[in-house]
Amino acid sequence: GGERRGKKRPRAAPTNDTAAPTNDTFAEAVLASVTCPISQSLVVRPVIAEDGKCYERAHIERWLRQKKSSPLTNQRMGTRLADHTDGRNLVASAIENGLVDAGAASAWHVASARLKLVGELPGGLDSAKEHLAAAAPSPECERAEGTSSDRNVLLEAFTLREQVKSFVARAGERGLGSEVVRLLTVDHPSAAGTPMTAWRSDLRPGESVVRIIDDAREFQRLCERRAPEADDEVTWVDEMAEFAGREFTIDGLDEGDRAYHFNGEYRAPFDACILVRM
Repeated sequence: GGERRGKKRPRAAPTNDTAAPTNDTFAEAVLASVTCPISQSLVVRPVIAEDGKCYERAHIERWLRQKKSSPLTNQRMGTRLADHTDGRNLVASAIENGLVDAGAASAWHVASARLKLVGELPGGLDSAKEHLAAAAPSPECERAEGTSSDRNVLLEAFTLREQVKSFVARAGERGLGSEVVRLLTVDHPSAAGTPMTAWRSDLRPGESVVRIIDDAREFQRLCERRAPEADDEVTWVDEMAEFAGREFTIDGLDEGDRAYHFNGEYRAPFDACILVRM
């Protein structure tokens, strides 16, 4: 997500106050308390781990799937995580009060928008758009890898969404609403038969439909190797060959191994799947 870009710890924005050294030291301490030790970015969806430290949820969850220890002390640690709403509020307040440099603030807003768009943070589309508006471009933001372009793509998507809604309304007036909706719901780029190129956590169990790639041997190869960013490979059994080219409604998501559960007891890595319907 946008919150992972870059590894430099967010720095406090400089002040012109006569007590600047004291103020800057305090601001740095505040920001350090809400900077994920793993990503070195301001927390967007913060949690408190059993070592008492604040982390970005996605990063500490991934860490704990591989290691049962604290990233900071290397001491053995359990997997219990507690949401840290106050941490997110503290970041928002620090940004609002100008304590965060523009690049880090922009990255935090874009990352927040992304999580709200996929439902991992509350607020919905309106709140996501507010975050994108707050991630105003600046020379510093332009230098931040990807942040500006991510923002622009998402804003363009919002514009397209409004245009589509308007077009569907006009089509409805002509009695063509259902036909146009079907044409515009082009089931995402993979409908043309292209396997997914990135893990998607927004697929919905019981609703989203995928098609396994047609080539059974390639399907086996993909299952027997670790998918990009996956913790482990997907178990292959010979009977899975008959699933090649078939469509399935997914039963669940395995984020750790970047795979989708289907047909009751099987899993397929994301890059062996063609997304048919969200």
